[in-house]
Amino acid sequence: MRKKILFLTVIFLFFSLFYTILGSRNYTAVDGGVRSASVFFSNRPFIHGNNHMLYPVHIGYFNKILAWFGIVSKGPFEYYSHSIVLNAVAAANALCMIFLIMIMLTGSYSYSVLGILLIAFSYSFVVNATNPNEPMLGFSMSAVSVFFYLYALKTKRSLYSAISGFLIAYAMATYQSMVSVFPSLILMY
Repeated sequence: MRKKILFLTVIFLFFSLFYTILGSRNYTAVDGGVRSASVFFSNRPFIHGNNHMLYPVHIGYFNKILAWFGIVSKGPFEYYSHSIVLNAVAAANALCMIFLIMIMLTGSYSYSVLGILLIAFSYSFVVNATNPNEPMLGFSMSAVSVFFYLYALKTKRSLYSAISGFLIAYAMATYQSMVSVFPSLILMY
């Protein structure tokens, strides 16, 4: 158990820092920067009308939490940078969940570390983890959902299945295309 906690801590801290340092400064590369600025200028979290429904809520409350620690955005570019940090943390969380899932499926730390390294340094993952775009939060919640679902199958406890269902619904409300994770849950059953 200590070994697993040590691995998770190292994975989370390293990749949170790594993706934050690599954070994109290309403000118009993706639409997440524009959405981040819209939350900054509205001065409050709101529900977005399209397939990124909860993104403004996440960004808004993440910046409110940062303000509790004295980190306050003075302008839209700082707000943009804080959005990158949120995605970096979500990406690191997703990697931790994938590590746990791989440990459950393979029982091998070597294969699990290799698996997360392949995912962590893939182009698509790095691009989404280093900018304020929306998919990483939804993907992180999806990974947590899959972990709870596998844990429910392992322990035969329906509470974990319910938690998994709530999390996948939450992930879809965060980023609509996370619905694509749902068929894999059905296949696992």
